[in-house]
Amino acid sequence: MVLITELTGTDNSARETKIQYFFDTLNSHAFYLASREVLALFSTNRTTGLVVYFGDSVASVIPVNEGCAVKDAVSSIEVAGGEITDAAGLEGSGVAQAVQNSISGCDVNIKKDLFKNIVLVGNVSSSAMSGFMEEELRKAAQANQKLSVEVPQDPQNAAWRGGSILGEQSSFRNSWVTKAACDEQGAAIVHKKCL
Repeated sequence: MVLITELTGTDNSARETKIQYFFDTLNSHAFYLASREVLALFSTNRTTGLVVYFGDSVASVIPVNEGCAVKDAVSSIEVAGGEITDAAGLEGSGVAQAVQNSISGCDVNIKKDLFKNIVLVGNVSSSAMSGFMEEELRKAAQANQKLSVEVPQDPQNAAWRGGSILGEQSSFRNSWVTKAACDEQGAAIVHKKCL
C-alpha cells in the first residue's frame, strides 16, 4: 500500500499518471493520493480549518472543510518560506491578506471555524509566528471574531504525521484504490476515490 502526498490543485492528468506509475511500474496493489495540506491539518486532529503552507517559494493558503480542500478558495502568494524565519518576516508579506481572501471565498457556514483553526506548516521556524499572524489577522477581522493560529510541533513534517493518522483510521481502509479497481475503471478512478 502506498500513500502519496500532492499539492492541492494538482491537475488531473498528473494524478492519473501517478496512479498508473505506481500500479504498472512499481506493482503496488493499493494506492491513495492525498493533499499535503489536508494531511497537515489532520496532524493537528482537525478535519476543518485553514492551512498556510510555507514552501520554498510560495505560501499556499488552503481552506479545508470536513477533510476536503475547498479548491475554489485556495490562494497563494510568492514569499519564500526560507525568508520568513521569524515573526517579523510575516510583516508586509501579504500572507495575512491571502488568509482573509481564502476565508472570504468560502461558504458563510464554515468561515468562523476557519478563523478558529488556522495552522501554519512547512518552512515555519518559530511558534512566535502564530502570535504575529493572529495579530495581523485581528487588524482586519471583526471585533468579536474568534481567532486561533497554531504552529504544530515539527511543522515541516506535519503532512507525514497526518498521513500516518489517516492510514490508521479503520474508516480509511475502504478508501484505497486497488489495482483491480484501476484496471476495471481506468486511472480516472483517482478523482473519485482520492479527494
